[in-house]
Amino acid sequence: MRVRHTKLLSLLFSLTTILLHAGEIPTDTLLAHFYNRAANLMEEGHYDEAQRSFDSAFATRNVKHSFMYPILLNEQATLLIYVGKTEEAFAMKKNVLPYLPQIDDLEKHISVYNDLGLLYRQHQMNDSTLYYYNKALDSALQYGDESWIAHICNNVSILYFNIRQLDEAEKYTDMATEHAARTEDPFVAFTTWQIRATIKAELNKLDDAEKSNRKAWNIACHGEGNEDLWKIRFHRPLLEIGEQTTTTGTIQLHRCHRIHTIEGSHRNKPQKLCPRLEGLPLAA
Repeated sequence: MRVRHTKLLSLLFSLTTILLHAGEIPTDTLLAHFYNRAANLMEEGHYDEAQRSFDSAFATRNVKHSFMYPILLNEQATLLIYVGKTEEAFAMKKNVLPYLPQIDDLEKHISVYNDLGLLYRQHQMNDSTLYYYNKALDSALQYGDESWIAHICNNVSILYFNIRQLDEAEKYTDMATEHAARTEDPFVAFTTWQIRATIKAELNKLDDAEKSNRKAWNIACHGEGNEDLWKIRFHRPLLEIGEQTTTTGTIQLHRCHRIHTIEGSHRNKPQKLCPRLEGLPLAA
């Protein structure tokens, strides 16, 4: 099925190129096509083919004058993170910032700010990390997405945990728990309860830690097809909760289904990725 889907995308790509040469497709629509194709290929793990779609998009005449340009730029940077080219991704994510005031979709703001927080954290620049996490959190609160809010609070709590500001870590893990309880995303809730258990245990609040572990285990036992994986995650040492890092060992790439919404001739919102989590340290 995946092979057939990829072949269909390739056929649509070829047809679009032919129609473009015939002068029948506006630039914005063509760029949206390249974007959609790249997003689908990224979803399936075909990163080389996705990169070729981005290359075609950025080679399109007047691409920088299109409203699609920063959207493509941001998603290209995300692909670079996936393939471990974090320095290039870092520079590209920063290049998206000047375009954000032109973009109404707050989810794009959240994504850019959260990723920049993670990338600054990789460089041990904690002040900049917190600045962009707070920007991401402000945007998420405006956007009203409980999953995003919980994920970003988790990132902030883990950052504070790593730099041993445990009171702040506790504040944000409690906030994450509050928002995770209002989301229908079980993975968000599972991860949040595990992080909370680690922080509460470190603060010697063992009853809270035990309660959090029970909550996480209960979710793992009802993982909607992911029970075995989540149980394995649960039994890892707590300071390795949910860790699935890139080759750099610093940026965690949790993947979830993309949400496609189409408005007019283009996808208005980029695919929604599970927000990446701050990398937890290994137990000493």
